[in-house]
Amino acid sequence: MTEPNNTILQEILTTLQNMLELQIHMHDKHLHPVSHYGDAFIDKQMSNNKKVNIVPNKAATLISEFHGNEDLDNNGLTYGKDFKILDNYEKPHILKSIENSPYWIEPNRVIKWSNYLEDNYATSYENY
Repeated sequence: MTEPNNTILQEILTTLQNMLELQIHMHDKHLHPVSHYGDAFIDKQMSNNKKVNIVPNKAATLISEFHGNEDLDNNGLTYGKDFKILDNYEKPHILKSIENSPYWIEPNRVIKWSNYLEDNYATSYENY
């Protein structure tokens, strides 16, 4: 290949690399209020074949419940329809932000974040 063609190809490659870095930055830093990351653990029964289960954080699960209108944590309730997390210092910021959605309907039941994390569903809900 001639020298001018090499220079042009190198400039194109550099431009594409810069564009990719910008896209990754936009995705990771600006498009998501929360990362995709979850807690990873290896199930002891599956450790022979090295499969890894990803457990999403609980706030992300509640966001998915709200947007999908389905119970994902098996407590028999859907977040944003049947219950909400009490507004206090414990409540994750991401859960506060979805209450501004035009689809948010104020539920009659509320639970403290710490009680929700303890899976103490049956006795922890308060009506208001």
